[in-house]
Amino acid sequence: MFAWRHVSTGLLCLAIAAVPLAADGPDTVTTVTIASVQFRVCEQRYGSLDVFGRTVERIVAHAVSEHNADIVVFPEYINVFLLAARYSDAVADSTTVSGALRRITSSIGGDTAVPAELLKSHADEVADQTLGLWKAIAQSYDVVIIPGTFFVTTSGPADRELRNRLVVIDRDGSVVYKQDKVYLTPLESQELGLRPGSLRQAEPVELDDLTVGFTICRDTFFDTWHEPLQGSDLWIDLRANGEPYTAEVYERFRRTLPQRVRQSSAVAGVNATLTGEFLDMLWQGPSYVVDADGRRIAESRALVGTEITAVQLVRRDDSWQIRRP
Repeated sequence: MFAWRHVSTGLLCLAIAAVPLAADGPDTVTTVTIASVQFRVCEQRYGSLDVFGRTVERIVAHAVSEHNADIVVFPEYINVFLLAARYSDAVADSTTVSGALRRITSSIGGDTAVPAELLKSHADEVADQTLGLWKAIAQSYDVVIIPGTFFVTTSGPADRELRNRLVVIDRDGSVVYKQDKVYLTPLESQELGLRPGSLRQAEPVELDDLTVGFTICRDTFFDTWHEPLQGSDLWIDLRANGEPYTAEVYERFRRTLPQRVRQSSAVAGVNATLTGEFLDMLWQGPSYVVDADGRRIAESRALVGTEITAVQLVRRDDSWQIRRP
């Protein structure tokens, strides 16, 4: 179990301020605070599972102590880089991710042309170890955590398939929901050997009286999600967009989560984004919150960094609303 530690003052925060509620009976009002994490990737944070664990625990502790978070959301891919801790020499001697994968595969006598086999060979072990860490943090801080995504293997038509999976961890440390990314990028499908999940397996999940639907990055470009996620009060998207955050990229992403929320029953959308650099890969962009009309009402202050954006949703009787400043 993780002990409570002093929270780093280096974490930046942006919260939607609370306003007093009208005098309703205590049994008619429910408030849920969601803390969205913009996370900065760097090779130092993935030197070991222990280093990574201390880093993410500080963030969760900050979200709980400063924002009274009920749900903490981390971005896509945050756990995948822990493979680097197993092969630190190969990573240190490489300048590109593909080069590091080839070095690692060659060092263990594998086929350097098939890095997917390397990822498959370690995916479940890395995911299990990392999940153990996240479960302990959720229990220790009494908070629901969506800990980004993991690579996992699952049975396919011909062989084991590699998937990009999000999970939801409840306050007691139990995994209460799983969902695999459906619409993969060319890098994921062609170079990493990932296989898509199924829309039929996606559904909203109840978290602290909220009905929550999830998408993973590129998934949000497709309106096919509206049927399986019908009835969601909140739409959460985990993102890792591997390119500079230009004006063109900003405009492109206005067609993702904002559009999904605007066309759904959700009263808000929350995005958690990966930022930083790892070898030759780069991620930029803010985490943000949109209202029911798809308008961005809060976002992290920098394009790269570790920051928390918090939003409160309030339910009066059967109606959820954003608590506005």
